[in-house]
Amino acid sequence: MDGFERRKARNKGSILRTVEALIKKTDVSKISVNDIALKSGVSPVTIYNLFGSRDQLIYACIEVIMNRTMDHLRSIANDNKSYHEKIEDIFQWSMGMVDSLPKNANLGLLRDTHLQSLINSGQEDRIKLMMKVINEGKDQGFVNPDLSDYAIRVYLEILTQGIEVDTDLHSRLYYNPGLLHDVILIMLCGLKK
Repeated sequence: MDGFERRKARNKGSILRTVEALIKKTDVSKISVNDIALKSGVSPVTIYNLFGSRDQLIYACIEVIMNRTMDHLRSIANDNKSYHEKIEDIFQWSMGMVDSLPKNANLGLLRDTHLQSLINSGQEDRIKLMMKVINEGKDQGFVNPDLSDYAIRVYLEILTQGIEVDTDLHSRLYYNPGLLHDVILIMLCGLKK
C-alpha cells in the first residue's frame, strides 16, 4: 500500500470513528459534514471524496458498527462456554449495544429505506445467531425440543425489540444487573424441559 492509500485508509477510519462517537450522543439530523470534518481533522472535500454524501457516510458507519456487532456475537456463539453462559453473555452484550445506540435518533433518518434495510438485516442476523445457540441448547437437553423455531424467534423478537424501543425498560435492566440476570433466568426456565 503506497502513502496515498495509507493516508486515505487512515482518514476513512478517523472519519468513521468520529461519526460513530457523534451519533451516540447527538441527534443524527444535527450532525453536519463540517462538524465531522473538524472533529476528524480532515476537510469536507475529503469526506465527500471518500463517501460521496453525508447520508452515505452515516450508512457506512452503521454498517461498520453492525459488522463489528456480528463479529462479536459470532465469537460468543462459537465459544466453548456452556449454553447458559452463552445466553447470558449475549444478553449482557446486547444491553451494552442498546446503550451505545444513537440518542434522540432522527425519525426521518430511521424511516430511510436504505438505513431500515441495514437495520433489518442486522436484526435478522442477530436472531439467526441466537437461534443457533438455542438449537445447541435443544441438542444438549436444556431447551424443550417441542418448541418450534418460529415460536422461539417471535419470543426473541419481542424481547429484543421491546428492550430497544422502551428506554425505561432498558434503563431498569442496564442499571440493575440482577434484574437482567433474573429476566434471563425466566427465559431459560421457560424454555427448559
